[in-house]
Amino acid sequence: GVGSGEKGRPRGRSRGQSFSESSKLLRWIGETHQALRAVLSALESNPLAAQSLGPAAMAKAHEAAACWSRVSDRFLPSPEALHAHHESLLGFAPRFTGPPSMGGGARALPPPLLEAISLAARQVLPELLPSPGFAAGREALRRELEAHILQGLAQDPEAQGLLQGPGAASLQLFGSSRNGFGADGADLDMCLLVSPLASTSLRGLDLAAPPPANKSELVEAIGRVLERAAAKGPSGGQRLDVSELTSRATARIPVVAFKLRGLDCDISVHNPLALRNSDLLAAYARCDPRVRELGFLVKYWAKRRRINNAAEGTLSSYGYLLCLINFLQRTSPPILPNLQALPPHWDGSLATAPPIPPPKAGRNSGTALPSVVVAHPVDGRPVETYFYTPPNGDYSLVHRAFGASNPSSVGELLAGFFYWLGSGGGCGLDLAESVVSVRNGPTHLAKLAKAETDCWPAHARLSVEDPFETWYDVAHPMKKQSRVEWVKGELLRAYSILLDARHQPESYASLLGEVCAAAPPPPFLDPSARRARGETDADLALADLMAAELIMAADGSTGAAAGALTT
Repeated sequence: GVGSGEKGRPRGRSRGQSFSESSKLLRWIGETHQALRAVLSALESNPLAAQSLGPAAMAKAHEAAACWSRVSDRFLPSPEALHAHHESLLGFAPRFTGPPSMGGGARALPPPLLEAISLAARQVLPELLPSPGFAAGREALRRELEAHILQGLAQDPEAQGLLQGPGAASLQLFGSSRNGFGADGADLDMCLLVSPLASTSLRGLDLAAPPPANKSELVEAIGRVLERAAAKGPSGGQRLDVSELTSRATARIPVVAFKLRGLDCDISVHNPLALRNSDLLAAYARCDPRVRELGFLVKYWAKRRRINNAAEGTLSSYGYLLCLINFLQRTSPPILPNLQALPPHWDGSLATAPPIPPPKAGRNSGTALPSVVVAHPVDGRPVETYFYTPPNGDYSLVHRAFGASNPSSVGELLAGFFYWLGSGGGCGLDLAESVVSVRNGPTHLAKLAKAETDCWPAHARLSVEDPFETWYDVAHPMKKQSRVEWVKGELLRAYSILLDARHQPESYASLLGEVCAAAPPPPFLDPSARRARGETDADLALADLMAAELIMAADGSTGAAAGALTT
């Protein structure tokens, strides 16, 4: 009964108002689908349900459950509509056949195919791994920059008093230059640690010291120093080849960004949490050689398929690495331990691993674990960062206790990772119910628990808990449904390519290349394609709303599900 204005807009409301209202309705409809799916899952998993409801109602429940889209997280009216929806959305019909063996059980993929993937991985990895001089080269750049910065700050009249004296600061690498997963062209991320006890190692640094109040002033001073060094060097010394320098002193984490010898570089001030985070990833990389190999392969695949950019609403490389580590903690038997749960004098026995404390900021109080607290770089809150580090850095004991017990090949694990993260249920990760949590390792972390402890919103999207900042969801940039569907589609595409080739041995050698083939720009990055068809964001949202309402009202699977619930 509401009249329509130009292009179908309700009279008396702007397009922005219509878009806002339709977004709320779409969210409500999505939540309704999720609730219906949860009830159906409970019915199917409860052996008493069949006795209570009877075969006719259970048949309707099974019929409805078969029409659930693991890609779009909603029901479709029929299996045929589900197939057509996936074909339209992804360009193919994803396959959800069970995962490859992880040390036992039925195989979905034949061993020759998995071995071919492993062989192709061994051939491509030399091109992905950093050159032998990677670490030494980055360390040399760090030392050079540190010398310029500390000398320049000491000579800058405006910077007097920003540091507390000689030895009060040191420049440290973090990110891919430190965590074992960096390639030759990776960004050079650094932070200037500020403390009376700062040193080039972290042994004498007071990691729990609160961030300095003058971080913005220090960033501005570092920018001035680098600008002068690019012009003539400190005190007229050797010139520093710096270009495209930008200081963002008012950012949440103040930073100086620049280019140095072809590398994108940035320097922040006093972020010991980033160092501990990088060291945790490096520790996992040293537990088993397959971890690093798989990490480079997953990063390569995500980059080639254009799904590794948080700024564009997809998952960051850091997020993929956390997902990979948690997957390897959940294989059977596990390839990786939960390093945050192993005591410092662990003897290699699984029985000596204490239970992980509740995931929260603060100290490992009430456990046998020591506490390594650092101050958060933004608000200074204490963050627990303990993880097991073996004596003398020898991870052979960890490998013997975990990775050596699981002989799965790189090809098998890569295929399993695609299925586990992309299938949305079955033997994979149930995105609607579970959180990816390296800190909890193989122990299930429910989304409901995160909603209660950290007020995480209820949704069916991927959630990835940061191992230290446990209140932070690393996957939070994936908020828009178009991005969620795109990433899921890419994971399913990769696994479906392998699954479809099971009976085509002649294609085995080229499968990894096909999985990692360069993708065209995602449609959500090209709004002109939609504008050319006369579509706007509001029009598209309203169209989705109408389609969703039709689905909810349609006779068929959703109606059958509602009937089952009524029964």
